[in-house]
Amino acid sequence: MAETKQLLAAAVAKLVRSGEAVALDSGTTCVEIARVLVGTRLNVMPFSVQAIGALFGKSNINLITPGGSVRHDEGSITGPLAEASLRSVRFDTAIISPCGASPEDGVTAHDLQDAAVKRAIIDASRRTILVADSSKFSRSAMAAVCPLESIDILVTDAAVPAQVVERLSAGGVEVVVV
Repeated sequence: MAETKQLLAAAVAKLVRSGEAVALDSGTTCVEIARVLVGTRLNVMPFSVQAIGALFGKSNINLITPGGSVRHDEGSITGPLAEASLRSVRFDTAIISPCGASPEDGVTAHDLQDAAVKRAIIDASRRTILVADSSKFSRSAMAAVCPLESIDILVTDAAVPAQVVERLSAGGVEVVVV
Protein backbone atom coordinates (compact mmCIF):
# COMPACT_ATOMS: atom_id res chain seq x y z
CA MET A 1 0.00 0.00 0.00
CA ALA A 2 2.95 2.30 -0.66
CA GLU A 3 0.96 4.70 -2.86
CA THR A 4 -1.81 5.03 -0.27
CA LYS A 5 0.74 5.68 2.49
CA GLN A 6 2.32 8.42 0.37
CA LEU A 7 -1.09 10.06 -0.17
CA LEU A 8 -1.84 9.86 3.55
CA ALA A 9 1.58 11.32 4.38
CA ALA A 10 1.03 14.28 2.04
CA ALA A 11 -2.37 14.97 3.62
CA VAL A 12 -0.95 14.84 7.14
CA ALA A 13 1.91 17.16 6.19
CA LYS A 14 -0.66 19.79 5.10
CA LEU A 15 -2.12 19.73 8.62
CA VAL A 16 1.20 20.47 10.33
CA ARG A 17 2.24 24.11 10.58
CA SER A 18 5.78 25.44 10.41
CA GLY A 19 7.37 25.78 13.84
CA GLU A 20 5.24 23.13 15.54
CA ALA A 21 6.50 20.55 18.00
CA VAL A 22 5.44 17.14 16.66
CA ALA A 23 5.51 13.67 18.18
CA LEU A 24 5.68 11.11 15.38
CA ASP A 25 4.59 7.55 16.12
CA SER A 26 6.27 4.43 14.75
CA GLY A 27 5.18 2.39 11.73
CA THR A 28 5.70 2.49 8.00
CA THR A 29 3.07 5.18 7.45
CA CYS A 30 4.84 7.47 9.93
CA VAL A 31 8.14 6.88 8.13
CA GLU A 32 6.46 8.16 4.96
CA ILE A 33 5.19 11.15 6.92
CA ALA A 34 8.73 11.85 8.17
CA ARG A 35 9.96 11.89 4.57
CA VAL A 36 7.35 14.52 3.67
CA LEU A 37 7.86 16.62 6.80
CA VAL A 38 11.53 17.30 5.95
CA GLY A 39 10.38 20.31 3.94
CA THR A 40 8.87 22.07 6.98
CA ARG A 41 10.61 23.82 9.88
CA LEU A 42 9.67 21.64 12.88
CA ASN A 43 10.68 20.22 16.23
CA VAL A 44 10.11 16.46 15.88
CA MET A 45 10.39 13.54 18.30
CA PRO A 46 10.03 10.37 16.20
CA PHE A 47 9.42 6.97 17.76
CA SER A 48 11.05 4.80 15.09
CA VAL A 49 14.65 4.48 14.02
CA GLN A 50 13.60 4.67 10.36
CA ALA A 51 11.89 8.05 10.91
CA ILE A 52 14.95 9.28 12.82
CA GLY A 53 17.03 8.34 9.79
CA ALA A 54 14.66 10.16 7.42
CA LEU A 55 14.80 13.35 9.52
CA PHE A 56 18.48 13.28 10.50
CA GLY A 57 20.67 16.01 9.03
CA LYS A 58 17.85 18.23 7.78
CA SER A 59 18.71 21.81 8.76
CA ASN A 60 15.07 22.83 9.25
CA ILE A 61 14.31 19.88 11.57
CA ASN A 62 15.13 20.09 15.26
CA LEU A 63 15.38 16.34 15.84
CA ILE A 64 14.64 15.28 19.42
CA THR A 65 15.29 11.62 20.14
CA PRO A 66 13.41 9.73 22.84
CA GLY A 67 14.96 7.18 25.15
CA GLY A 68 13.76 3.62 25.08
CA SER A 69 14.23 0.16 23.66
CA VAL A 70 14.09 -0.56 19.94
CA ARG A 71 11.75 -3.37 18.92
CA HIS A 72 13.74 -5.34 16.37
CA ASP A 73 10.82 -6.39 14.18
CA GLU A 74 9.72 -2.86 13.26
CA GLY A 75 12.25 -0.41 14.68
CA SER A 76 9.77 1.24 17.05
CA ILE A 77 11.03 2.87 20.22
CA THR A 78 9.11 1.70 23.30
CA GLY A 79 9.43 0.99 26.98
CA PRO A 80 9.63 2.89 30.26
CA LEU A 81 12.42 5.21 29.05
CA ALA A 82 10.31 6.27 26.05
CA GLU A 83 7.35 6.93 28.33
CA ALA A 84 9.53 8.85 30.79
CA SER A 85 10.94 11.06 28.02
CA LEU A 86 7.37 12.05 27.12
CA ARG A 87 6.55 13.24 30.64
CA SER A 88 8.93 16.19 30.32
CA VAL A 89 7.76 17.59 26.95
CA ARG A 90 4.63 18.99 25.30
CA PHE A 91 3.74 18.81 21.64
CA ASP A 92 1.45 20.78 19.42
CA THR A 93 0.60 17.70 17.39
CA ALA A 94 0.73 13.94 17.91
CA ILE A 95 0.69 11.83 14.75
CA ILE A 96 -0.44 8.30 15.61
CA SER A 97 -0.55 5.26 13.34
CA PRO A 98 -2.58 2.35 14.77
CA CYS A 99 -2.34 -1.39 14.25
CA GLY A 100 -6.12 -1.48 14.30
CA ALA A 101 -9.02 0.94 14.68
CA SER A 102 -12.69 0.25 15.18
CA PRO A 103 -15.66 2.06 16.67
CA GLU A 104 -16.05 -0.81 19.17
CA ASP A 105 -12.42 -1.25 20.28
CA GLY A 106 -11.00 2.17 19.45
CA VAL A 107 -7.35 2.64 18.50
CA THR A 108 -5.31 -0.49 19.20
CA ALA A 109 -1.75 -1.80 18.98
CA HIS A 110 -0.26 -5.30 18.86
CA ASP A 111 2.28 -4.65 21.59
CA LEU A 112 1.49 -3.49 25.16
CA GLN A 113 4.59 -1.29 25.37
CA ASP A 114 3.84 0.27 21.98
CA ALA A 115 0.29 1.05 23.15
CA ALA A 116 1.65 2.65 26.35
CA VAL A 117 3.95 4.91 24.30
CA LYS A 118 1.10 5.86 21.96
CA ARG A 119 -1.02 6.83 25.00
CA ALA A 120 1.87 8.87 26.43
CA ILE A 121 2.34 10.65 23.08
CA ILE A 122 -1.36 11.54 23.00
CA ASP A 123 -1.29 12.73 26.63
CA ALA A 124 1.69 15.01 25.88
CA SER A 125 0.00 16.64 22.86
CA ARG A 126 -2.56 19.39 22.27
CA ARG A 127 -4.10 17.66 19.26
CA THR A 128 -3.97 14.14 17.86
CA ILE A 129 -3.97 13.17 14.20
CA LEU A 130 -4.74 9.50 13.61
CA VAL A 131 -3.46 8.35 10.23
CA ALA A 132 -4.85 4.99 9.18
CA ASP A 133 -5.41 3.38 5.82
CA SER A 134 -8.86 1.84 5.45
CA SER A 135 -7.58 -1.71 6.09
CA LYS A 136 -6.96 -0.75 9.75
CA PHE A 137 -10.71 -0.42 10.29
CA SER A 138 -11.27 -4.13 9.62
CA ARG A 139 -8.95 -5.24 12.42
CA SER A 140 -8.32 -4.84 16.08
CA ALA A 141 -5.28 -5.63 18.18
CA MET A 142 -4.84 -6.69 21.79
CA ALA A 143 -3.63 -3.47 23.42
CA ALA A 144 -6.05 -0.56 23.77
CA VAL A 145 -4.69 2.94 23.06
CA CYS A 146 -7.75 5.23 23.14
CA PRO A 147 -11.34 5.51 21.90
CA LEU A 148 -11.63 6.68 18.28
CA GLU A 149 -13.68 9.66 19.41
CA SER A 150 -10.79 11.00 21.51
CA ILE A 151 -8.73 11.90 18.44
CA ASP A 152 -9.02 15.30 16.80
CA ILE A 153 -8.39 14.46 13.14
CA LEU A 154 -8.56 11.20 11.18
CA VAL A 155 -6.64 11.00 7.90
CA THR A 156 -7.60 7.96 5.86
CA ASP A 157 -8.30 6.77 2.32
CA ALA A 158 -11.55 6.60 0.38
CA ALA A 159 -12.22 2.93 1.18
CA VAL A 160 -12.86 3.76 4.86
CA PRO A 161 -16.23 2.36 6.02
CA ALA A 162 -18.93 5.04 5.77
CA GLN A 163 -20.20 4.28 9.28
CA VAL A 164 -16.75 5.15 10.71
CA VAL A 165 -16.76 8.53 8.96
CA GLU A 166 -20.35 9.23 10.04
CA ARG A 167 -19.73 8.27 13.67
CA LEU A 168 -16.52 10.27 14.00
CA SER A 169 -17.91 13.31 12.20
CA ALA A 170 -20.97 13.26 14.45
CA GLY A 171 -18.62 13.12 17.46
CA GLY A 172 -16.73 16.22 16.36
CA VAL A 173 -13.71 14.49 14.82
CA GLU A 174 -12.46 16.10 11.62
CA VAL A 175 -12.17 13.42 8.90
CA VAL A 176 -9.80 13.94 5.97
CA VAL A 177 -10.26 11.40 3.16
CA VAL A 178 -7.62 11.18 0.43
